[in-house]
Amino acid sequence: MYLARVLSDKRVGVLHIGTYLTLVLLWHRNSQQNPVRISRKQIMGITRIKSISTYHKYIQDLEKFGYIRYVPSYDSRTGTQVWLT
Repeated sequence: MYLARVLSDKRVGVLHIGTYLTLVLLWHRNSQQNPVRISRKQIMGITRIKSISTYHKYIQDLEKFGYIRYVPSYDSRTGTQVWLT
């Protein structure tokens, strides 16, 4: 359901899809429960995004497009929270 919507959206490119699929993978590992706690380092490692600004662009786009809700944390022990919408 989520993936079909993302794949049919003309605004979404390859890095959006890779980032979104990474979030879906982590959501699945979290017993399909929202929110998922993530770290920038973790997402960048899985997606192989090298630039922090690129990471932020794609996360912000996914939020703007309505695919995720993103609540950043500036505490590495707490982790950022992401809801798949």
